[in-house]
Amino acid sequence: MFVLTVQGDVYVFKIDEKLPELEDMFDHIKKGPPQIEATLQYDKPIHVKDLKNIKMLSSGSDHLLALSYDGKVFAMGDDTFGQCGQSSEGRNSTAPFFEKRYGKPVPVEIPEKAVKVVSGYRHNLAITDKGHVYGWGYNNQQ
Repeated sequence: MFVLTVQGDVYVFKIDEKLPELEDMFDHIKKGPPQIEATLQYDKPIHVKDLKNIKMLSSGSDHLLALSYDGKVFAMGDDTFGQCGQSSEGRNSTAPFFEKRYGKPVPVEIPEKAVKVVSGYRHNLAITDKGHVYGWGYNNQQ
């Protein structure tokens, strides 16, 4: 979970998940969905120091976008399908897909100043001050 402060700083909170044992998973097939326990450590937020002066955040399935007040877009997290807006060089366009991640924010190259960002499951859109829309990420339907 990410949090944006009024000062434009970004923090991440660690989430610990406890998944059922494999044997229990098979029992739940007959009984219903398995119970997943998740705990959030509120007392230990981690400051994402590479993100400063941030105006808004947007997140998808396993990636995060940050928009700065000066219109720059940054991404971090899963980039397996291009969600972080980095080069498609070496990326498979069909299965098998190989996981690629960015643990620190990376800039997304957009030729104009962005004013808003939105995220979907594995894709993103940015709206610019000139009214143009730029998109990147998973695009199996064109």
